[in-house]
Amino acid sequence: MNENSFFSAVKFELSNAQGSSSALVASIEASSAKPLDGNILILYCRLVNLRPGEQKEALWYRRDPSVNAQQHLIVTGTKVVDQFGGRLTASRRGDDLYLITFKPIYREDRGIYRCELSDTEARVYKEHTVEVFSMPEFTVKPQSESVRIGGRAEFTCRADGYPKPSITWSRANDQFLPNGGQTHNEEVLVLENIQKEHRGVYKCTAVNEMGEMSIVAEIQVSFAPIIVCTDKDVTQYGNYDVDAEVNCIVEGYPTPTFEWYFLDESGAEHLLREQDDYLKKYRVDNSGPDDLRSSRLIIANIVFDDRGTYVLKAINELGTARGEVGLKVRTDRIGGSDLTCGRISYFVVALLASVVLLLLP
Repeated sequence: MNENSFFSAVKFELSNAQGSSSALVASIEASSAKPLDGNILILYCRLVNLRPGEQKEALWYRRDPSVNAQQHLIVTGTKVVDQFGGRLTASRRGDDLYLITFKPIYREDRGIYRCELSDTEARVYKEHTVEVFSMPEFTVKPQSESVRIGGRAEFTCRADGYPKPSITWSRANDQFLPNGGQTHNEEVLVLENIQKEHRGVYKCTAVNEMGEMSIVAEIQVSFAPIIVCTDKDVTQYGNYDVDAEVNCIVEGYPTPTFEWYFLDESGAEHLLREQDDYLKKYRVDNSGPDDLRSSRLIIANIVFDDRGTYVLKAINELGTARGEVGLKVRTDRIGGSDLTCGRISYFVVALLASVVLLLLP
């Protein structure tokens, strides 16, 4: 190598060394360590070791952490390449601080964000993982079911959110689940060999550190009617000013239809209907929820002939049930008046009362 060539090579190497940059990406910081879904988030990228007048820009990339995805360029300097639906802006403060701002950031924006120096032979960058925190949100909701006794029901409840929510099943009023215990900590709740006592409300609760959400589903258990009469026998004094009541509790689903009958001495059943006259000899009051109802028969102005057996029949598509209540009417002489009177006396009084009403102006 001659002298001129040697000095030219040295000059080239010195020039190249002087032109190389020592700029680095010092850090990426976020405005919130736990950004919430729907809130504003700012990422800051700070450059260091910039020489006076050196032109370097920050390139921003995003990578989805859930898949083997490539880096996706979203910002060059202050120019936004991917606007995230108009939610992303980019800015710069001085020569060394670059910012990107999400207004707002959503759960789907989570990922690995990279700030990289532009115009460098070796890639110079820092990365920051962004997790977007959110309350639980149900992605699969349980549906109410109606099953027959002995059947099977399955509830599914899933929730999204960050951190990942835990799922807990429970029953209203801290009742025990059919599989034992008061809680079930899986997404799917399976109920086998369902009985009528399993009917009711089941609650799915999704919980993470941001809060909790609950949703309910109901099981209706179809079964034939069951009748339990609170008193097998009722005793009442015969008196036109006194009513007698007989009560029965009816379980069954679908909701049964009710009919009251009077059983005469020959064993014949006579359907009792609510009367439209002002005396209303028979009245029926049914109350309570669909699958557990009370039926009350009110017999007005008791007379001796009202004694006997009263029968309640409950019918639904799965069967029929029957309940009986005996009514005894006492005929003791009270206060000097003989209370022995029959249905004929009742109708005579009713007829006289009707005549009196007609004669009134």
